[in-house]
Amino acid sequence: MGKSKNLLENEREEIVRLRKQSKTFTEIANIVNRSETACKQAWYKFFKTGMYCDQSKNGRPRKTTPKMYRRIHQLSEKDRFRSANNIAVEINYENDTQISARTVKRRLEDFNLRGRKPQKKPLLSSRNRKRRLAFAKAHKYWTKLVEHHKKDSTRL
Repeated sequence: MGKSKNLLENEREEIVRLRKQSKTFTEIANIVNRSETACKQAWYKFFKTGMYCDQSKNGRPRKTTPKMYRRIHQLSEKDRFRSANNIAVEINYENDTQISARTVKRRLEDFNLRGRKPQKKPLLSSRNRKRRLAFAKAHKYWTKLVEHHKKDSTRL
């Protein structure tokens, strides 16, 4: 099962106060309207640390800042075909940092942006443009004609 939201500090204080009054976890869960497991965990956390709040998380802090996130997003939106390597080089130059292209890719994924490569294809010649325009004008009411023909064929 997935995690639900964390208990608030005042809810944890309430759980500890009720537990010190010799209430059972089932009774406490009914009073604070939380699961019995959440109440047990809050009590054991308090019993272990003596604090109501969450402990600080471990792990290395990110090299990138929210300002860098915005800049990465801006550079990507400005030129949609720009590579993560190019963005990383520019960010490193501007901020005097060392972030990798992989880090840039992760930030772009956070913004739901995906890498794209421009497709190479021939440009339309003036002759082809004229022919396409003539076709479009000739078939301007094509869908209406097709619907009309379908109605006629169903009558038969």
